[in-house]
Amino acid sequence: MTVMIYQAVLAFGAGILMGLFYFGGLRWTVRRLPRVRKPVVWVSGSFLVRTVLSLAVFYVASQGKWKGMMLCLFGFVLVRMVWTAKVKAGLGRRAAIIRER
Repeated sequence: MTVMIYQAVLAFGAGILMGLFYFGGLRWTVRRLPRVRKPVVWVSGSFLVRTVLSLAVFYVASQGKWKGMMLCLFGFVLVRMVWTAKVKAGLGRRAAIIRER
């Protein structure tokens, strides 16, 4: 029983970490775009690295089992929801500051 709980926590935690890695990498990629000579190569390469690494960690953390995959995905989507809410709140504050000027 404790082994199953440990595996579930590991899979969920791996999903959270991969979500942070994926969306943090996306943010880093987008912020560097103005300084990059070949933006298509930069975005494509970043997407490929983030996706392959995330899928590999998902598979390893879930041990190839569908329940573990679902827990990884749940952690990943949870990070996405929190990340997008944070970004939207930041954009709202910036728009309010611009309107005040």
